[in-house]
Amino acid sequence: MQGFKIAILTLISIFVVLTGWVYLAGLSAERTVFSSSYYHDLSSETELSSALHEELQKTLPDIIIQHMTQELESEIEGNLTVQQQIIMRAAIRFVTDALAEVFDEEWFEEHYLLIVDDILAFVKGEQDELSATIDLQDSKEEVRDKIITALKSLPDELRNQLNIPENQIENIVDDALDEIDFKEQIRLTDLLDQYDEGLSADLENTVSIMQTGRVIYQFIPYIIFALLFMSCFLLAGFSGSLKWFGAAILIFSSTFLLGVRLFHVLLDPVIFFNNASGLSFSPETANAVADYTVNSISIIPIISAAVGFLLLITGVIIGKVNQKT
Repeated sequence: MQGFKIAILTLISIFVVLTGWVYLAGLSAERTVFSSSYYHDLSSETELSSALHEELQKTLPDIIIQHMTQELESEIEGNLTVQQQIIMRAAIRFVTDALAEVFDEEWFEEHYLLIVDDILAFVKGEQDELSATIDLQDSKEEVRDKIITALKSLPDELRNQLNIPENQIENIVDDALDEIDFKEQIRLTDLLDQYDEGLSADLENTVSIMQTGRVIYQFIPYIIFALLFMSCFLLAGFSGSLKWFGAAILIFSSTFLLGVRLFHVLLDPVIFFNNASGLSFSPETANAVADYTVNSISIIPIISAAVGFLLLITGVIIGKVNQKT
């Protein structure tokens, strides 16, 4: 009979460990992926937003130039000569340089975090849809002024090659900004759909799945823990259930912490982040993000292990007291 009880208690402990891994993974996600403060702290502690802005500065101008050139060429009858293409690209470069100067690192960090907060509020069910709106009115005026200033500072000969009369610069710039559809406000959902039609709908579907996942690890583990603890209590008594349950918590906490640390050691952060984002993070940035994330997650199993140790010691003490009495 005693052997049967031990076998059942061992089986219960295995279920506690499996549930505990899911539970700790969920808490880790809450502390990182689903935490607004995590992204804010990550941005300040690791300069992630600076690295993202730097990468976008490297790639976006060429993408914009290529897109605008194709659009303009499609509207102009006949093929452009090589010289005309060079001049066109030079003109478009004024726009992209102004955009890069106005939408600097500070602007990017502010709006990157704004979008993150909006998405997280949607994921957590705090709002029914994505509602972030990026205000570009002041930025549009600043871009316009910078382009006008840059064009006016050009030598007359170069302006003539670009076919930009000095007295028409402001009108030409206004037409160019209208051509690229520079809005004064952009909703996040519209921005996503412009990038990829239907992307906002796909994101909402993904968010729905994530919300279901959050329910699973936020509530179900507590129910399972309660049922398993009651089972231990019926088989081993109060002190015995504390010892078995405490030991199981110690096991899943220590193994989870070990797994996180091993994953961090074995995985190359540079390869992981570059493959996941499609950008080229420097080793310093990738390692800093990985270190900060792992350290944030590691706190959870350490606290959990402390709880398990406390339960185990309490069970041992109560058991000894009961033996004496």
